[in-house]
Amino acid sequence: MRQQEAIVIASDRDWTIVRRGKLVTTPVVTRYHVEEGHFVAGKRCTGRADVADFMLNQLANWCHRH
Repeated sequence: MRQQEAIVIASDRDWTIVRRGKLVTTPVVTRYHVEEGHFVAGKRCTGRADVADFMLNQLANWCHRH
């Protein structure tokens, strides 16, 4: 995974890499937490709805774009 990320980081494109915990099914978006540079401590599972919500929001506001 690190080699793939290095290729993305070295590119001339805008990018956001999303690292998430084990995917679980949740009925709705929850109050998820995002930190740059590493996994959130103690967070082992991530709702699919939360990942989708975060990724779609990045298309609109790019607050985690590099």
